[in-house]
Amino acid sequence: MHKLAVPGIVISEVYTEQVADRAVLGWVELLNVWHETVDLQGFRLVCGDAGGETRAVPLVGTISGCGTHVVGGPNSNPGNGMPFYDQVVDLSAGLFLDGVGLRFVALYEPGACPCEDCPISAVLHAPRPLGDGIPPGCRTGISILEAARPGASLERLTWPEDDWRHSVAPGPNQVHDELGCSPSRSSVIDLSPLKTVY
Repeated sequence: MHKLAVPGIVISEVYTEQVADRAVLGWVELLNVWHETVDLQGFRLVCGDAGGETRAVPLVGTISGCGTHVVGGPNSNPGNGMPFYDQVVDLSAGLFLDGVGLRFVALYEPGACPCEDCPISAVLHAPRPLGDGIPPGCRTGISILEAARPGASLERLTWPEDDWRHSVAPGPNQVHDELGCSPSRSSVIDLSPLKTVY
């Protein structure tokens, strides 16, 4: 088991756009696992498609303690859970959607350089996509999951145990009951190694 300080922000749910008509419905929900507010300045989401093309999205705003921050859109409808977007941005702009949607989403802390540094949280579709830019030595905080079924999201159930499910009722702006928060920034926990969940 690998020990490191609590990363503070984790990816808690992903709804990837899967349609070719550019409905711009995709979103990523981030969870602040601390009780303290976190400033997102300097954090980045990196999204990618099956062909290895990527898009980096600088994050803005703050996340309150144990709160969420939903990035994506700009559109909302009952199918994608009617999210309230804390940051409106087309995550898949310039990327190829092949009926599966985005192939990976990775979150980097301030000062980190994709392709050189490990993300603090990442969700990748199995089999692991080529060109995800994550160095081979990165093990913690990375979830390799079966692609969500059409109309479903990938929802984190536990942390740091890293259990996920396909949710047929996407639930942006809220988190699963078992997802808790750490008591302070100084907490040290055990993070599971790279694992595949089906």
